[in-house]
Amino acid sequence: MYNYWLAIGLFIGNIISTIILFIFYYTIFAIFAIPYKIFKYKNWTLKNKNSSWINKIKNISKFEDFITE
Repeated sequence: MYNYWLAIGLFIGNIISTIILFIFYYTIFAIFAIPYKIFKYKNWTLKNKNSSWINKIKNISKFEDFITE
């Protein structure tokens, strides 16, 4: 009789621990995800519009170019 109660207790314990870990995991991610989603778009508007970034010109490399390097 003791072994049956032990098996039932382990089964219920596994289910409860899975539920608690699931809730804990998604609660922690929600705490960080919600402010990130709110403030993410605000930071895009703070970028400098007059950037000195130079776009790279796409050159198609040939096998000969790799040999000469």
